[in-house]
Amino acid sequence: MKRSSLWTLLAGSGLALALALAGGCGQASSSPALGGETHWLQQCGGAGDSAYDCGAGLECVCGVCTAACTEDASCAALGPSAACAAPHATLYSAACGHDTPERLCVQRDTDIGMFGRPYDIRGCFQDLQLAAPAPGPDALYPCSLFPAHVRAPDGACWLFPDGCIPEGFEYINAVAEDACSTVNDTCPESLACDAEQVATIAGCLSCEAASQALSERVRATVSLYNVCNTDADCILESQGPTCAGQCPGPINGNFVAPFSRDLSRLNRGFCTNSGWSEKCGPASSGCDFSPPVCRDNVCVNGAEAVIPCAGRSLQSCERDDTCVLARAFPFNAAGQCFRQQPTDMACVFAERSCPPVLTPALDGVGGCFLFGDCLPDGFARAPDGNACSAANGTFCND
Repeated sequence: MKRSSLWTLLAGSGLALALALAGGCGQASSSPALGGETHWLQQCGGAGDSAYDCGAGLECVCGVCTAACTEDASCAALGPSAACAAPHATLYSAACGHDTPERLCVQRDTDIGMFGRPYDIRGCFQDLQLAAPAPGPDALYPCSLFPAHVRAPDGACWLFPDGCIPEGFEYINAVAEDACSTVNDTCPESLACDAEQVATIAGCLSCEAASQALSERVRATVSLYNVCNTDADCILESQGPTCAGQCPGPINGNFVAPFSRDLSRLNRGFCTNSGWSEKCGPASSGCDFSPPVCRDNVCVNGAEAVIPCAGRSLQSCERDDTCVLARAFPFNAAGQCFRQQPTDMACVFAERSCPPVLTPALDGVGGCFLFGDCLPDGFARAPDGNACSAANGTFCND
């Protein structure tokens, strides 16, 4: 529908909201005299929108020529496809102001529903699409004062420019690290790049720059779906047939469908349409992968799972059989003895060979501890004559 295409362009550029607040969406008459030559649902607005000639009984409301109504019969003179709908449940909701009538005459089959912009893995939002059926006349729906970034029931990210969201959709916390929570850009049309460049969402880039940007996008996509609890969660999935990063990546098996969906969008938006393969060729690297495992709630390639245990948090150290906690008895300087309750000190490899002897040791700032197993990195055996060494084997009466 031609008017929809133009409207989405206006809404994406921010003009729609500006037009609404500028006074163009004035109160339509409550009892329009419909009929005659009109411009029903044609775009209107701008500096002279208050005088725009929409035709008999119509006014410029929510960026289009329409009329207020109370029921479908109120719109009958506009044609058999006309229906009376609440503004928030129409294609034109993003441009409606606070003075908008309670209901408007719109097209029944194409304009009614909750419309939003689905997130594209390229890092932008697509044109307005039907996100959910229109709510009932008495339904309660949440709205915010600003465009709403939300998560759909299937996990997909959407942007609702008018701030009103359908039932089942949930607001995304902008503080959280989410790929779409701070994005507002609408995806551009294809770019005309010269023979030495590749068209990308970031503009016309050299093959080298595009390869780096594309690889980062692929890694970001993988990271969205690699949260896990056990090794059984993790599988290997292809990272795309035409983009950089053709090797499989470890993700959570529960997210195969959204992962494949996003990689498909990435291929279409960043690779295939830009002539990536023709200009730059595939940018894959070696694919020496081992079965993926779960490390610190993240799926990682088995070959990369030999993460230094020292890099893990104490809380997640013993999540698998690779690492164990090194514990030590803190030194009580006043009593020149070691406390009887050990403290978690560091994460070390479980297979590390350690003598089963008590070892007084100092940390980097001279703190004294008594270890019963391996000394973690950053600790050194206390020298002879040191108070820490002299108290070896002496425990306090806590």
